[in-house]
Amino acid sequence: MANAANPEHVLIVGTGIIGASTALFLARAGVQVTLVDKHGAGWGASGRNAGYISMITRSPGPQLELATLSRRLYIELAAELDDFEFEANGALVYYFQEQEVLIRGFVERRVADGLPMEIISADLARELCPLLPDDIAGAIHSKADCYLHPGKLIDALLSATVKAGAELVEGDVTGLLIEDGRCVGVATAHGPLRADAVAVAAGSWTPRILAAAELPFHVVHMRMQMAETSPVAERFNVFTYGPSLFHEYAFVRELPGPRRGRTRRTSASKAAALLQHPHRRTASPPPQRYRPASGGTSASPPRPRTLRARNTRHRRHPHSHTPS
Repeated sequence: MANAANPEHVLIVGTGIIGASTALFLARAGVQVTLVDKHGAGWGASGRNAGYISMITRSPGPQLELATLSRRLYIELAAELDDFEFEANGALVYYFQEQEVLIRGFVERRVADGLPMEIISADLARELCPLLPDDIAGAIHSKADCYLHPGKLIDALLSATVKAGAELVEGDVTGLLIEDGRCVGVATAHGPLRADAVAVAAGSWTPRILAAAELPFHVVHMRMQMAETSPVAERFNVFTYGPSLFHEYAFVRELPGPRRGRTRRTSASKAAALLQHPHRRTASPPPQRYRPASGGTSASPPRPRTLRARNTRHRRHPHSHTPS
């Protein structure tokens, strides 16, 4: 008999990387799977990121362990699914002379955490990435970092999921259906969808869906920007970052400072200042919120082109509308 612990039918809210990969493994295990999403596949954060599988920035412990398992899984998926441009070529973090006192200690710590990386010369760094400036002092080559095309990954996951028997449904989920203290489905703008178990993988929209059932779920929202250019003449196959990469992570607080008679640690503010090249400082504009034409503020910017899975079977929920 089907139940939440041993479901025969699972409904998954969200067709991003988490929702699509969950659906794939459930479908392969013989579970009936229904994926429901208001928009197209990868409409949220899964389809709007640089595709960087960052290992160098993962803190030791559970975060790094999970990242290592995920990286291993990506290698397996790359061999099984349609091509999603997976490349395990590592990443470069270039730096300037005034930051050298921090770099060696950082690399030693990361190697001790089990990550393969090394400090390379400026000439070798420019061989790997010809776009690097002439005045760099060197670079960190983090060999475990990877890249993939997030849109193509979602397409590949959903294509394999549908081939395994899953179904895609278009619908706006407004809340959970709770009966006798357990979730038995979801409410949509056009009627209920029921299942033995429900997985909510809606990213930033997850708290809103759970709130109707008085289930607290806190998400820290980060608004970032990304620009995509036309192809450039110079070819390189490593992800490349400047020393400002360290500003976003707590590792800055742990970087060893220069030795002056005894070991001391550089403060977070001083380390951040050292990691800024003086000739490349730019004023950061204040954070902006999208303002719709009608006035007020909105948590979401204008919707870009919808990413839909290729070669997948897509059913509209009865009476649903097609997003414009």
